[in-house]
Amino acid sequence: MRQQHPRDTSQSGAAMLLGLLMLGISVVAFQNMVLISKWVASQHIFNRATQAAVLSGAHYQARILNTHALINRTQMAHQVAMAHLITVASALHHAQQMQERVKRNNPPLYLIGAFFGPHHAAAYAAAKLLVPSKSSGALRHLKKAFHRHDQTVQSQLERNRKILLKHFDTQTQYIMRNTFMQNIKRDDLTSRWPSFLSINLDRSIELNVTHSGVKQLDIVRDKGLMLWQPWLDRIIGRHAYLKPRDDTVRNFWIINPKCPHVFHSLRRQGQTTVQASGYYEATDSLSFHARRKILPYFCYLREYPMGWGKVSTEATNLWHESSKAAPRRFNQMTFRKWAQGAISNLGWLVGIPRNQLATAWATGQSQTWKAYQTPEPATLQHPNRAFILSLSVALKQAWFEKADARVQWHTLGLSQLSKRLSPKKLFSQASAQVYFSQIENSDTNKNDQPSLFQPFWQAKRIKAQK
Repeated sequence: MRQQHPRDTSQSGAAMLLGLLMLGISVVAFQNMVLISKWVASQHIFNRATQAAVLSGAHYQARILNTHALINRTQMAHQVAMAHLITVASALHHAQQMQERVKRNNPPLYLIGAFFGPHHAAAYAAAKLLVPSKSSGALRHLKKAFHRHDQTVQSQLERNRKILLKHFDTQTQYIMRNTFMQNIKRDDLTSRWPSFLSINLDRSIELNVTHSGVKQLDIVRDKGLMLWQPWLDRIIGRHAYLKPRDDTVRNFWIINPKCPHVFHSLRRQGQTTVQASGYYEATDSLSFHARRKILPYFCYLREYPMGWGKVSTEATNLWHESSKAAPRRFNQMTFRKWAQGAISNLGWLVGIPRNQLATAWATGQSQTWKAYQTPEPATLQHPNRAFILSLSVALKQAWFEKADARVQWHTLGLSQLSKRLSPKKLFSQASAQVYFSQIENSDTNKNDQPSLFQPFWQAKRIKAQK
């Protein structure tokens, strides 16, 4: 039988003491784990908020560039509309003059039909249907519409350009800071920090823009419209109605053996001139050129205007000054003498004339509309530069300057953390780029270069730039 020894009362509670010690160590370890986890989570929120802030700033700058591009395209649309309006006005003025000529039977309607066919005679006779009062009212409406387009370009579009450039740099920083604060407040950054930290986010956070992306100084005006004029020419060239309106019909069945190279002809000419500076001009004319003889073997073409019209936005004349002296009647001066002396053009003598007489009459009855000078559109000073926007954010804590706070931090065993997880601050850095994105697989935009003529500006995140 085994003998039992009595228990020593002096050793009572030793296991409990060891258990309490292990429990204390576990509590400290758990507290350290919670603190580190909160700190890492706070750094993650900080990084994500910084990335969202810099991307929002880049998107804002891209939207501003696209808005400038849309304003430029709107101005171009107004100028094309103004070119159409002045062209229609010139054609209407041309039709008014043609109505008078067909009523006077000069040249005769039957002669046009006999020489060039019934369809040309029918088009000539259709001018009788034009009501003068309605045509005059239509011209007034066209002029008012022209001035409304011009006023829109001068006032609304120009005002919007100035609004976009005002406070551009400060607005970018405001958007980034506001986006950053909204993100960290949404994720409740303060709840993830240790309870002994007292944080005032609005005052403690420091935002520093290291790369500005697009700056206000990058958006300049197109001095001299050097970029605008080529683009205007390309756009105008896409509209067939604004292209030269030239057509010639010759009578080949009435031949003079002594002048076989000269034929009776019906010549239609028209042209619309649009300059980037704001000058518009449209001219239209239709003339019957009849063959005449000077010598037995020398012929020329005598011009009989059938219709003419000219509308421009300034009083100066692009044609030769001597064309203004063209008489309305040749009872005191022969046409041949005027053609040889007033105009330095031998086309009448070689059989390839222009409608010089009709053009001269159109110049004498030209209508002048008022138009302002074209505002200089916005463009980029260095369009091929990489527009990189970088943001660094730091959250400094004044509490760590106190001695008791540093002792508490070292007591928790967190003194060996890296600099990125320093108790003094949270730090994050992010970058984004504003770039010009061409449309893939597009023939029309294949050769487009970065500019403010196309709204293809976008933003994307890139690796943080120091």
